[in-house]
Amino acid sequence: MTQNLLRTLSHDLINISKTGEFADVLIRVGEDYGELDTRNFQVHSIVLSARSKWFRAALSEAWHQTRKDNMILLSKPNIQPPVFEAILEYIYGGEFDPKNFQVAELIEILRAADELGLVELIKYIELYLKDNPEIICSNIVSIYEFSVRNDNFRTLHFYCSYIMELNPSLFFLDENFALHMSKETMITLLRMSNLMMNELNVWNNLVRWGIEQVIIENSQQNQYDTLEEYNDIIKSFTHEDFIKFAELLQPCIMLINFIDFTSLDYEQLVEPFINAIGRNDLNRIKRLISMNDDEISVKYSELLNPERAAELSIIISNMYNDIESIGLCDFNLLLRGSRDGMTVNAFTSRCCGKGPTVILARDKFNKHLYGAYYANRWDHPNYHDKVD
Repeated sequence: MTQNLLRTLSHDLINISKTGEFADVLIRVGEDYGELDTRNFQVHSIVLSARSKWFRAALSEAWHQTRKDNMILLSKPNIQPPVFEAILEYIYGGEFDPKNFQVAELIEILRAADELGLVELIKYIELYLKDNPEIICSNIVSIYEFSVRNDNFRTLHFYCSYIMELNPSLFFLDENFALHMSKETMITLLRMSNLMMNELNVWNNLVRWGIEQVIIENSQQNQYDTLEEYNDIIKSFTHEDFIKFAELLQPCIMLINFIDFTSLDYEQLVEPFINAIGRNDLNRIKRLISMNDDEISVKYSELLNPERAAELSIIISNMYNDIESIGLCDFNLLLRGSRDGMTVNAFTSRCCGKGPTVILARDKFNKHLYGAYYANRWDHPNYHDKVD
């Protein structure tokens, strides 16, 4: 019964916040985002003062107040109207559903909540993200970069840093990593000994990140996705753009092991960006590549490369909603069809009793990749057990 009464109270307070009836405060928000994104909100000082530390101070007699038509005038130019509207629903009605917002919106709400002293809302959003590790993993770069710059988001910072220590390659699986990753984070990742990525992909990601950063600084919109397209855009770089690009790459190049590159890799992947590489680094790269030309080794399986292993780790961890297990999957090759055959006897002799198993297969006609995960161990003859 009490719950129903509180729900009615919440509903009534939210309604009065929307109508502006009996309001004594006018707040103008969003001016930093342009005139079209600016909006005025009529609100109530008694409610704001009771719910927010910042508003309690701003509406006190000690604060120099500006008034017009018996309304106290306040301004929050750095908060977007949709963000402020969501915060008002929380302030008036105690209602907030993080599922209704994209991660970028949640970050802006966290930023505004911190500025307004809404500690409860901050903890609630952090707990929601902690309990949904797949959201953190899919947006790890933007969340990490946000948390690392503010000491008030220690929960987020702890979990993002924990993921980085376990599996740094997840940062490069974030599809927007090149837009949000800082230079400091890039260097930190490249220095980590457990970065599970092919060095060619590390280089490609570094180039993509560097170009994206130059584009962002120039306030341009990127429409490029492949390395070949990045080769095209760098041809249009001005001298100043190339200097920026080179400055971004310079501290990172020495952290890449070019010994895995062949002469063909150098020609296709490195040579288009040669003007951004210092002479000493270029000589080192050529020396390492020359050592590799006579002996090319295949380090990874064609079906299970380091990047795919990292993705599988995320999928398996998400099945158990367990952020602490991310990156801890240790894959051991039990059976390879080209080597061991695909008979039942080969499978049972090599896979039974080994523990949780991942099976990967590729259709030889359409090249599609199929997979299954069995969380228990295979025990002959119980082949009919369910797989995930």
